[in-house]
Amino acid sequence: MRHNALRDTEATLLSEVCKDVKTEPKLLPTDNEDLKGNVKPGAHPDISARGLWSACEKTYFDVMVSHPTADSYMKMNVNQIYKRDEDLKKSTYGDRIRNVEMASFTPLVFTTTGGMGPECMRFNKRLAEKIANKQKEKYSHVVCHIRTRIRFALLKALSLI
Repeated sequence: MRHNALRDTEATLLSEVCKDVKTEPKLLPTDNEDLKGNVKPGAHPDISARGLWSACEKTYFDVMVSHPTADSYMKMNVNQIYKRDEDLKKSTYGDRIRNVEMASFTPLVFTTTGGMGPECMRFNKRLAEKIANKQKEKYSHVVCHIRTRIRFALLKALSLI
């Protein structure tokens, strides 16, 4: 439940510049293929969209929110937490999405303190670039707007706990 507000915010922003944006899209069946990660029939990442990284390419996204001051993270710095969480998401969905869906996958890793993993930052920068170009706005204003919306979504998600 913690990540739903972030998922919905990112999906709304994506729908401004991408086509075929869906939340919790079902993945195609694996048909006994030798795949790593989640091969369950009902598996679904959080978002899919067409046209973020290239014109017709479909990309799937899965959101994760970590609490960096939790006991389980005490011996890790924040960059190690981002790396661990991004790798976890990639191992869960990456192989299946690449080989069955023929699409790309981007993990969207956030922390409860307002940080974003490297791939999530790259995603939001690309999203801001596309929105700025479409709306003929300054990139810096769009980045600020996106970060503000993400922070409010994160606050909303944390207030539900």
